[in-house]
Formats: sequence, C-alpha cells, structure tokens
Amino acid sequence: MAKYEISGTGTPSKKPYKWGLLRNGQKVTARKQPKVTGEPCSFSPVGGLTKIEVCDQITDASTGRVWCYCRVHGKYGYILYTSIRDYLRTPEQSIDKVAHWVIAGDFSNDETRRKALESLGYDYDAVQARVTEIMTPKPSKGGKFCVWAINFFEDNEALYGDCTAILEYADDGSVAHCVLIDCAQAGAASVIIRKLKEHGVKKIDAVCISHAHGDHYGGLSKIMQAIPVSHIYVPDVTELARYQSTYASAIKRQARKAPSTYLKAGTGFSVGDIKCKCVFIAPANKLKEHDDHHFINNESMVLRFDLGGIIYHTAGDLQNEGNNLLIKAVRSLRADIYKAQWHGDANACNEAICKAVRPKYAFSNYHHKPDRSGREATRKRLNTVGAKFYDNYTYGDIYFRIQGGVISVQTSKG
Repeated sequence: MAKYEISGTGTPSKKPYKWGLLRNGQKVTARKQPKVTGEPCSFSPVGGLTKIEVCDQITDASTGRVWCYCRVHGKYGYILYTSIRDYLRTPEQSIDKVAHWVIAGDFSNDETRRKALESLGYDYDAVQARVTEIMTPKPSKGGKFCVWAINFFEDNEALYGDCTAILEYADDGSVAHCVLIDCAQAGAASVIIRKLKEHGVKKIDAVCISHAHGDHYGGLSKIMQAIPVSHIYVPDVTELARYQSTYASAIKRQARKAPSTYLKAGTGFSVGDIKCKCVFIAPANKLKEHDDHHFINNESMVLRFDLGGIIYHTAGDLQNEGNNLLIKAVRSLRADIYKAQWHGDANACNEAICKAVRPKYAFSNYHHKPDRSGREATRKRLNTVGAKFYDNYTYGDIYFRIQGGVISVQTSKG
C-alpha cells in the first residue's frame, strides 16, 4: 500500500488490498478528488451493505485528513478514511466478532443478512448459531435477569432518548417477563421492536414512562402495535398539572393506551420475580423553576428494581434540583446498577447523587461521543465512587446479566 500526499506526484494504485461491505444503515460519499469540497462521484452516496474495495491511501497535506482510493461498482473515487474505518465489514474475521456484528444489526435481517454474510465468505448457519449462543442465557433454577440498555440509535444522529428493558428468563432460557422503561422517540421504535423480537420478547408485561417528554414516550404507540403490552405505569401528575397542564395531558394520553396505574412515592408493582418501587417524585411546589423543560425533567419518577437482591436504580432525566430533594427524602439510595440521569449529563449526575447511589455499574443511553455536555465528568465521578461506566456510543447494546446475585456485563461491541 502506497501513501501519498496530495501535493505529491504519485499515482494511486488501482489494485485492491482490502475489501468489505459497508455496515447496514451507513452511508458515505465518494468524491472525485481527495478533499471534502470535492465533487461527489456519480455513484454517491454509497449505501449500507455495498462492496467497497480499498486500493490506496492518500493524505491531504494541508488538513492531515486521510482518504482511501476505492473501487465501488467498478468505478473509482475517494472516501474519507474515518467514514469507513469502523464501518467496513471485512472477510476473514473470527466467528465471534462477526456474530457481534450481527447482534449490532450490521448485516440487516433475513435473506439480506444471509446474502451479505455469504458474500464475505462466512458460513451463515455457523454465525447464526454463535449469535444464538451469545444471546441465549443458560438454563437455571434460581431465575436470571438482564438489565439491557438498548442501543436504538444505529447511526441516526437525529434520535435521542432512553429505552431500557428488564428481562426475566425461564429455566429453559426463554424470556418469561419483560419490563420496558421508557420508549425513546417514535423514530426509534422500529429498531427497538426488531431487537426485542430478536431477543425472544413476545409480550411486554409492563411499560414505565419516567416523565412527560417525547424522547421517553414517543415510541410507545408503535411498540404496542407490534408487541402486546399488558400494563402501563406512569408518574402521578396531580402536582405537575398545576404548572404544566399540557405535559400532564401527554402523560394521561399514554396511560389511556392500555390498563394503567399512576405511581406515587411508596407505591410499586411486581412482574414475575421483578419487583419495582417508586421511591420519589419531586413535590412540584418545592422546585424553584417551572419552565417547560427542566421542570418536567425534575418531575421524573425515581424507580428502584429488586432483581433477586440486585438493585437497579433509574430516575429518567432528574436534574440537580430534583437530586437534592431526593437525597433528603430517601434514607438509602445505594444500588448495584445505575442509569445515569438525563442521558449522563454532568448537570444531572452531580457528585452528591453519585456518592449516594455508589453503584458497581452505571450506564447512559447516549449516542454521541461521551465528551459532550460534560459526560466525561460524569464518567469520572462514577469511577471515583467505584463504578464501571458504559455508554451506547462506545459499547452499543449493554447487557447487565444477573444470576445468583452476581452481575456480568456483555456489550454488542465486545
């Protein structure tokens, strides 16, 4: 492989040294010249599962950007190296690695997946067998749970929100019960539905909506159309309605979609061996601001799940003001697994709440690089109290598997 600077006189090689299929859902632009302002090639944009042959590598001396000289559909063009570096699915990888690509949705579904895998030279049945092995829990007599931070973003930068599933498995490894906490935006519903079904979820016993923002309840209607939902739990909105009736009405609309219960502090529910208790909803009259964003976040209900003695703590988008009230109101907040509030924003995951919860593991549903909005500060705060921190951007789908009081962690990106 030669490496040229644009200012040099070298001629790019047309002999491929590497090839692969672009990840499902990914799109890249091939250009006639190796620069971001270069005219796009006639075959652009290049979509997911398209064969790309990399022939050479060229560096823009003025910007330091690296470009790959590629052949696509028999034609040549320049593609920015960073656009394909992590997204080209290549031959001769381990079955385990390919299986994790499949779990992440990188090869689409059904016959499309089969054709893509076979075109790369992989044994489709062998890969699928490994996928099943990874995703299916071993049978057990003591019950087994999974807290699953669903990665629904899949390269769609417009999506936002939260969606976490709690699964309880039967002795034969099938999903016995499913509780869904928040449903992300409506645009994320198709991904969530696909992944739930791939995991063997045939019904959802309970959906908990943490608060009245669309990136937490927007996907509910579409999910209910695809998978039966037995019950919906929403926060009591009596005080919310005094200040923001529009948002209170939004919660009431969600509650009407199935048999429902309004939770107050001290109330809860059980599904199989999954036990949930609402421990706190901030008194609206004790919050200083009542605007239509931070106030709604601070009206998130705080839920604590008991999963065979392992405690999972989740509080929607509760921010600093709500945190301070929560810490004063609830004597003990220690938990084993903690969902970082407000998508891991440092203005919600302050030092006080991190110290109060002091989890073993923590995560956030977030699809941008974790250095945005102070999220790296959140990671450090949680590391300081002894927690291992995960986010969807870095790890994809995150699975906290619980067996006999022991937690193990798996991610779709290995």
